[in-house]
Amino acid sequence: MEKFGKSYTRFVDSEAIFRKEKKLEIFQQIKAMIGKDVFTLLNQASGNKTQARAQRTMLKAKLNTLTKEITIISQQLAA
Repeated sequence: MEKFGKSYTRFVDSEAIFRKEKKLEIFQQIKAMIGKDVFTLLNQASGNKTQARAQRTMLKAKLNTLTKEITIISQQLAA
């Protein structure tokens, strides 16, 4: 509880602060996963059509996996 002036008192919701910090931490983890995996594949684009097709397939699979992980994390946050 923090006091402001003589009559105004504000309650600090520590649970809400914890949830915000947890969401930020999870967002940073997701950003790190995307940065390492997806953008690495994107940057490896090649002139060879067969290799490019294989890389697109790998990229789609990785994005699907990340989407599932994000869904699971979102459900855990909601609980």
